Amino acid sequence: MVEVATRLAVSTKTVRRSITQGDLRVHRLGRQIRISEEDLQAFLARHRG
Repeated sequence: MVEVATRLAVSTKTVRRSITQGDLRVHRLGRQIRISEEDLQAFLARHRG
């Protein structure tokens, strides 16, 4: 999640908020949260103007 926040130049709190709102799809492996490149690209496509 830190890597995604860094790539998007936002805080990890902003990334968490997008996940909680259902805007950003994640895959959970135990306590770990993974975001696939495809899901990130889809998120960006939906939220860029």
